[in-house]
Amino acid sequence: QEDVDLSAKEDEYGRMEMIQAKVIYERIASLYTHPDKTQKLIIAGDTSGSIGLWNANFKQFTEDNYDPDEDITRFQLFRKNVSKIDCFPTKPDNLLAASYDGRIRTINLESKESEELITLKNEYDDDLGVSDCQFSYSDPNVMFLTTLSGEFTQLDIRENNKNVEFRRLADKKIGSMSINPQKPYQIATGSLDRTLKLWDIRKMVKEPEWSQYSDFPSHEIIATYDSRLSVSAVSFSPSDNTLVCNGYDDTIRLFDVSDKAVTSEELIPKLTITHNCQTGRWTSILKAKFKPKENIFAIANIKRAIDIYTSDGRKLAHMPTSTVTGLV
Repeated sequence: QEDVDLSAKEDEYGRMEMIQAKVIYERIASLYTHPDKTQKLIIAGDTSGSIGLWNANFKQFTEDNYDPDEDITRFQLFRKNVSKIDCFPTKPDNLLAASYDGRIRTINLESKESEELITLKNEYDDDLGVSDCQFSYSDPNVMFLTTLSGEFTQLDIRENNKNVEFRRLADKKIGSMSINPQKPYQIATGSLDRTLKLWDIRKMVKEPEWSQYSDFPSHEIIATYDSRLSVSAVSFSPSDNTLVCNGYDDTIRLFDVSDKAVTSEELIPKLTITHNCQTGRWTSILKAKFKPKENIFAIANIKRAIDIYTSDGRKLAHMPTSTVTGLV
């Protein structure tokens, strides 16, 4: 990664103007900005299972008669929360969306047609809600995903995946997962069980001692951080071995997860930032998120703002918003 002029970044964020549009009708549960720089395509999923596509033409916002609704397409895909939106690494015109109802679907941006990729079920044939998913860095055809009841699996999207094998990584909901771009076999999870865990998914543990489901296989734990309250989100920086997590204990914690730093089974934060994360029933959980290819992350502030930080904890901006923006 090239050196970034942080003073220029501070000026850039300081000049940003806030533009708003009603992309979707219910509370937004997931948000994604398409990587194509030739357009400003913003995709939102809400708590009712609807998806909204906004082709944001910012220049037209200066026109008195401009109606942003003309550039928004909405459709219903699921029955519950849309938990994750992404695009296929090798097919950027195809979106992927996952839901708490256990379904993962594709969306073609040109045709606006959608197909079901998979429906996850547990051993009782009940829907197994998807809490998070991410494409593998080492194989763009492989996707990692976590569930609302603490399971983890890998799917090859070229196969039918009728018999999915799960590994247990928590006894409660896994709210967030992130793959280490430096080590694609290493993932981090944040859970309702108040832990941040670092895993080596190359190694399987048949009978994990930490779980009440001792006969349910797991993976090897590299290190753990025990939080006072539940961990909402985890996110690896693109290149400098920083792992960020935030949760209901009103902190943002930064960890050095390089081999030199992780020398025991306990993760020690390199920096703790006090941050108001006390969302209620009307606001989506706050999640720190890194900018692609840059060691800069954004996180909403319950005091109606978006804060921008570097991976070493330097605050670049505090951008006021009219509402609490849970997902950025």
